[in-house]
Amino acid sequence: MKNMKSIMRIAALTALGLVAAAGIFSADTSDMMMFFVQKAVGFGAAYALGRLYMRWRKTDKWLQEYEEIMMRK
Repeated sequence: MKNMKSIMRIAALTALGLVAAAGIFSADTSDMMMFFVQKAVGFGAAYALGRLYMRWRKTDKWLQEYEEIMMRK
């Protein structure tokens, strides 16, 4: 059950990362309001990604292993 929880957390972080990237790097400038909405959603998703990662890295075994691997490089 703990493995499934880790997989769901990683999937949520991945989804937030994709939404953040799509919102921040979108280049549709035909409608200024939509442009700002996309940027706001992108930065909001990036903020949520950072907050959740900092919270979950303390308790999640898979995220701790990921951090250890990245620190070795």
